Amino acid sequence: MAENTVPNTPNGQDPQPATTPNYDEIFNKLDAILEKRTDGLAKSALKDNGIEESEIADIVKAYREQKQSKASEQATALSEAQKTITDLQKQIADRTLDDAFSAAALELGVDTKQVSYVSRLASREDVLGADNKPDVEKVKASINKVLEDIPALKASANANKGFVPVGAKTGEGAGSDDDAQKKLRAYFGLK
Repeated sequence: MAENTVPNTPNGQDPQPATTPNYDEIFNKLDAILEKRTDGLAKSALKDNGIEESEIADIVKAYREQKQSKASEQATALSEAQKTITDLQKQIADRTLDDAFSAAALELGVDTKQVSYVSRLASREDVLGADNKPDVEKVKASINKVLEDIPALKASANANKGFVPVGAKTGEGAGSDDDAQKKLRAYFGLK
């Protein structure tokens, strides 16, 4: 059996754990070096074209201001885009919840004219499942609570469905056209 041994260092101390390099610091140093080189190349190119040192300083200052302005514009655009995305996600979630409430209300026998009203009255708290989607059983329970409180919102069992006859009843016992004509002639005194 082998024993775990720690190698001895020359001073007899335990070795220091290796530290991980700070990549952000390294990248910042590299960016600074590249910026200095780029500035030097740009300045020498401008000097070669006969532009004086004071004009070069103004050009560099304007360039840096423009660069900073673009960076702030990009940051603003990014935050606006993120806000828009968040708003759209909320709208989608609300629409999904509305659809779940409407489907559950219809399934529970709510009159189609009352579905939107019942959906608005139902409590929307704690109806989302673990996946942030509507839990059908919780939605139904919320709608049932509204229907218990206001039973008139539930569709009645004897509600007319389908074809509803309009007008006078025809057929047996209703009389015939000849009977109707005879009655009219008698009423107006005609034979």
